[in-house]
Amino acid sequence: MTPLDNNQFKEDFKQRHVVISDVWYFDEDSEECFPAKIEFFGHSFQMQTYKNGKPYQTMKGSQNISPGKSTELSYRIIESDGMTITLDDTICGKLRMSMDNFNKLKAYFDEKNVVFIQAEKAFKDEILLRLPILFDDSELMEMTSNFIDGVPTIIFIDPTFIICTESLIAIQSHTGDKGNSLFLSDELKRSSVTKIEEIRTKTSPKLTTIRESLHVNNEEIIKPYLDNSFFQFVKLIKERLHPLEDAQAIYLTYIFLYKVSIRYFAHKWDMGYREYFGNIDNLFLSDAIQQYCLIETINPNNLQTAGTFIYYLIDQGKFGGDNYLLCFNLFVQQLNTLLEKQKTESFARKIKQASSNRAYTINDIDLMSGQEFEQFLAVLFSKMGYETAVTKQSGDQGIDVIASKGEIKIGIQAKCYSGSVGNGAIQEAVAGRNYYHLDKAIVVTNAEFTNSAKELAEANSVLLWDRTILKNKINELW
Repeated sequence: MTPLDNNQFKEDFKQRHVVISDVWYFDEDSEECFPAKIEFFGHSFQMQTYKNGKPYQTMKGSQNISPGKSTELSYRIIESDGMTITLDDTICGKLRMSMDNFNKLKAYFDEKNVVFIQAEKAFKDEILLRLPILFDDSELMEMTSNFIDGVPTIIFIDPTFIICTESLIAIQSHTGDKGNSLFLSDELKRSSVTKIEEIRTKTSPKLTTIRESLHVNNEEIIKPYLDNSFFQFVKLIKERLHPLEDAQAIYLTYIFLYKVSIRYFAHKWDMGYREYFGNIDNLFLSDAIQQYCLIETINPNNLQTAGTFIYYLIDQGKFGGDNYLLCFNLFVQQLNTLLEKQKTESFARKIKQASSNRAYTINDIDLMSGQEFEQFLAVLFSKMGYETAVTKQSGDQGIDVIASKGEIKIGIQAKCYSGSVGNGAIQEAVAGRNYYHLDKAIVVTNAEFTNSAKELAEANSVLLWDRTILKNKINELW
């Protein structure tokens, strides 16, 4: 807690008071929490705590301000559950309060920190002003695409990993809050993935020092990426834009990599699925997502597939903004609505069918021979609007069924198994795709895939339909 400076307190007391009631104060000496009411004015505070419903302690404090200098009021979010928030501020210490009260406190701090907020804006503007220089460097653009291609895709696709990466950059770079407005996440999201570990060291028989160590979720993946890739790329940017301060280089590198990743993943999607969208300029966001749901060769809920498509939509200006985290949330909301609608329509079709129609279940599939399963998949893809042909039983080169729609040709490998499908099936599908000159390859099974097979399929752009996806397709079409 900030010690009391009487002169500062008296001057601050003349300023506007902001009262925040219904908060909890953590007293580090007694290690107890007390309900409290706090008044903030200037860089000082006055707090009344309560015990057993009665006034307990009255505390006052003020932040020392050097003559002629601005002093920032700041806080660190310790944890939040979405309803309440725990923070440690520079004036009175650890507090827990509602989100409404936090927003009230934040507005007050922002009012007092206007000089620092202006400095942060100037820093952000300077970073954004330098971005076009990097985009005009064709060699750097090619190097950046190669860089993105060589790091774990999850760093750019998974919202949780993006938030964790931004949190760890802020921690490791020691740049404070200077450029955090350039991040995709806000302080609440970053605090939700940050863990504070207290390290207690006994320096003498009577004295124990406490040191805080900050960690983030998924650090075992993100930290090697930052240490071995990101911060090396920061050095490269510094060399190309010399002179450049460390903080400028770090945030410029981060926002530059993000902007290039939009182009990178958008191009990746466009190369694989442009034929499904016609003139994308004529589609609203909801239309584009609906068309996405109709692509039979993808799993719309797959994170990598959805993430790549979101980058494509961002690049096409369908969200009206380019913050991936915000766009991801909006996409998921609309996707879930459309998938639920499809589920309802599928159920309606199913109960309207005549009783004489043959209806398949996943249990029927389990009883099929390999040849029967291939014939079944030919029928299934026919129901999805494809022309299908079963390849020769011997020498099929890893592809059992070829499905065609317009200029798109898909190779399907059928695996009717009782156990997990491994790497061999992926390798065969890749070989068959090349042999038959196909656009895509799918391995379909009534079982599951090993983790190794999933990794190999992702690396070779082979789509996997496991038991769950196959069951859903059957329910949609029969």
